[in-house]
Amino acid sequence: MDDSLSPVDAASYGQRVEEPYVYPIEDRPDVEVLVDGTWCPGEARMRTQRADGLHYNVSWHRDSQTYLDTFHERDVRLDTVDRSHGRNQHGVGLPQRGAQP
Repeated sequence: MDDSLSPVDAASYGQRVEEPYVYPIEDRPDVEVLVDGTWCPGEARMRTQRADGLHYNVSWHRDSQTYLDTFHERDVRLDTVDRSHGRNQHGVGLPQRGAQP
């Protein structure tokens, strides 16, 4: 039996892997992820430092479907679009600051 490491094993052997950071539910940042040339809205769930940079685990949406994928930091940006329109109508959502019950 050959005990030598394959090139794949040798490349990762002994390297320290940073612990992933899992965002608490209430602190998950709204982000956009680049998918097939289009920025899609999503929510970052976790980030991990790897040898080639940060990677984010993101729950993202397109065409009424939700996906969960991992993206390199170059394909993730903070979401600057206010997607809350209509969420606080008819008693749904959080009350507005200073609003009377």
